[in-house]
Amino acid sequence: MMNYHVDILWFVLIFGFHLACSADSEDIVVNTKHGSVRGTTRKAISSDRSVYSFFGIPYARSPDYSFRFFPPDSPWTWDGIVDGTNENAPFCRQDKEKFAKLRKDSWLRFVSEDDQPMRENCLTVNVFSPEHPKKLNPSKQLPVLVWIHGGSLQTSATSNRMWMLSAFEDVILVTVNYRLGVFGFLSLQDKWAPGNTGLHDQVKALHWVRDNIARFGGNPNLVTIVGNSAGAFAVSAHTLSPLSRGLFHRVITMSGAATLPSMWATQQVDTATRIAERATCLFHDNSFTATCLRNHLTSSELINVSRSETFVAEVDGFLFPSSPDELISQGDFSKVPMLIGGAAGEFDFILARKRFPTYPSGKITLDEGKRLIRVDLGKYYSIESQSDIMQSVFDEYLGNSKSSKGIMKGVADYYSDSWFNFPSDHIASKYTDSDVKVYMYKFAPRPSFYKNTDLFPRPFNFERADHTDGVVFLFGFPFLPGLDKKGMTFTEEETHLSRKLMKVLATFAKTGNPATDDVESWPTYPNVAVINKTISFSDNFLQSSKALWKKIISKQNDADELKCDGTKSTCD
Repeated sequence: MMNYHVDILWFVLIFGFHLACSADSEDIVVNTKHGSVRGTTRKAISSDRSVYSFFGIPYARSPDYSFRFFPPDSPWTWDGIVDGTNENAPFCRQDKEKFAKLRKDSWLRFVSEDDQPMRENCLTVNVFSPEHPKKLNPSKQLPVLVWIHGGSLQTSATSNRMWMLSAFEDVILVTVNYRLGVFGFLSLQDKWAPGNTGLHDQVKALHWVRDNIARFGGNPNLVTIVGNSAGAFAVSAHTLSPLSRGLFHRVITMSGAATLPSMWATQQVDTATRIAERATCLFHDNSFTATCLRNHLTSSELINVSRSETFVAEVDGFLFPSSPDELISQGDFSKVPMLIGGAAGEFDFILARKRFPTYPSGKITLDEGKRLIRVDLGKYYSIESQSDIMQSVFDEYLGNSKSSKGIMKGVADYYSDSWFNFPSDHIASKYTDSDVKVYMYKFAPRPSFYKNTDLFPRPFNFERADHTDGVVFLFGFPFLPGLDKKGMTFTEEETHLSRKLMKVLATFAKTGNPATDDVESWPTYPNVAVINKTISFSDNFLQSSKALWKKIISKQNDADELKCDGTKSTCD
C-alpha cells in the first residue's frame, strides 16, 4: 500500500513538473501592439535566473522592393502568434564578404554564424527580460537598454546572444537590427530616396519600445540607448535629432561620437548616381531612377553594383536640421545623462587591419607612418598644407620611433585620438557646459583570450584593449554558454570584472549615475574612470595632446573659411 502511494506521489510530481514546464513554455507569449509573439528562455553561466527571450519581433514593415530606400512604416498587424524562439533570427542584408572579413580573427565570430541568414525583411528587435510576461508587476517596471550595433553602418548586426545582462541584473535589453550600406543609406536627397533610412529605422525601433516594452516588464520612461563604434555614433547622433527626442532618457556611447567627420558625407547623390549607372537604372528623372533600383534589382544585384562604395549619414534638414557642430553650439540636443567610453587601443587591430595597408605584415617605416597620419589630417581636417602643425603632430605621435612596433603604436594612437578620443572629449565638454551629467570611462585591459594566437593572430601586442573589447565584458560574454568549447575562455578575474561592469550598466540605466557598491563615487567629466582589474579615476585624459587638437581644429576652421571665401553659396 505504501509503495502504491509512493508511485502515485511520483506520478503527481513528475506529471506536475511536465505540466508546469509545458505551461511555462506556452505562456511565454506577449501581445504587442501589432500582434502576439512567442518567446523562449535562456540561461547564463553562474546564474539560476531564466531570461525570457524573444527573437526577431517586427518593429516595422518589410523594407524590400516597394519600400526600399524609404523611411520605415509601422509593421502590418498579424493574426496568430509569431514564433520568436529562433535564436538564429536573420540579420539585415549586407555584403557577405565584408561580413566575413569583419568576423575574421575577432571575437565577433564566436557570437555569430559564418552562414548567418540575411534578408532585407530584417527590421526586428530581440527582447531579453528577467520577468515572466504573465507575472508582471505594473508597479515595478524595469529599466530598458536599447542596443544599437556597430559595423561602420555598412555591415554586422546585433548579436542574437546578448541575454547575459538580464540574467544578472534587473534590466531589460532590446537589441535592434537596422538597414545597412546601400539599403540603409543610399540617398538622392529627395522623397524618392531621402537617405539616412538606417537611422530612421532606429528611431522607429525606439517608437516600438515606447509603445510595447511595458508588456515585457519594461519602463518606457526609463530607456537608455547604448551603442558601440558606428552604433555609438548613431546613439550620439540621436541626441541631436528632433525626431528622437523624448524617446530615451539616458545615453551610453562606446567608442563613437556624432562629431566624427568620417561618418558624414555631402556627396552621396554622386554615389547613388554611380550605382544607378552601373545598374543601367540612371534616368533623367529621380523617380524613374529610384523605381528602377527599387523594383528591378534583387538584393544581391544591388550589393554587387554598390560594393566599392561607402555609405554614411548626411545632414538632411529633417532627421538632422543642421550639422552636428552647429546643433551642439546652439545647445540643440537632448540633455540627458551620458556615459561616454572607449578602449585604450582603438586602432590596435580590428580597425588597423582595414585602414593600414602594411599592417598585416607587421612592418612599417617611419615614412609610411607619416603618410598615414598626413592622409587622415588632409581628408578630415583640411590642413595637409600646414607644415608647422603637421610636424607638431609627427612629434607628438611618432617622436623618435624607429622600430615597426613603435611607429605602428604612434600611428594607432594618432588615429585613436582623431577618430574616437578627441570627438568624444569634445562632446563631453560641450554637453557638460550645458549642465548635462557626463561620465567617462576608458576600458584598458587586454583580454586573456588573445593569448590563443591560433584563434587571434596579431602582428603587434600593445598590452591593451582593442576596439570593441569592452563590449565583451560590459555585456557579460564571459557568462555565455559554449564559448569555452570554441576556444574563447576567460580568467576568474575577468568574470569578476564583467559582473562589476554589468552592474555599472544597470545602475546607470536606473539612476543616470554609474556609481555602484563597488564604485561608490563616480565623478563627472573631466574625470575619467580607467577600467583595469579595478576602477580608478584620472583627470588628465588627453592632457598631452588636447592643446594640439585644439590647434588642429582652429587651423581647420581657418581653412574652411578660406574655402568659403566669405560667400554663403560656397559655404553651403
